[in-house]
Amino acid sequence: SFQTLEPMGTLRELKSLWFSALKIGDGRIETLARLTQLSTLDFPAKLFTQVQLAWLRAHLPASVSGSALSATRHLANPLTSRGKPLDTLVLGAGKPFLHSVNDATKLRKIEETFAAMVDFFTTNSEAAPEHFSG
Repeated sequence: SFQTLEPMGTLRELKSLWFSALKIGDGRIETLARLTQLSTLDFPAKLFTQVQLAWLRAHLPASVSGSALSATRHLANPLTSRGKPLDTLVLGAGKPFLHSVNDATKLRKIEETFAAMVDFFTTNSEAAPEHFSG
């Protein structure tokens, strides 16, 4: 666990960042948006809310890639829960695993909602993640 990501904000020439933590004490993602020279960024998908992930996607250059910068992630090795295969992780704290076929309608709605949040934060660049009321 880290108390804050704030010290990383000074690493503005950083090209690639991967970190693992169970928790960020202050819960803030905004520091990562200052790393505008990044080409790749990865961190645990459940570390931040989906609103925070959409905020970050909107504030980083489109060229930055990372598995946590989208609404969902397909799992190469599906999980099984109560006999049900789950092959898609919905990104964001507290979000579920789903099945890409059985839950296709739900996943489509999640993707659309995420895209709408990214559009909102792109258009309203001064809005903070905690002020989103989608």
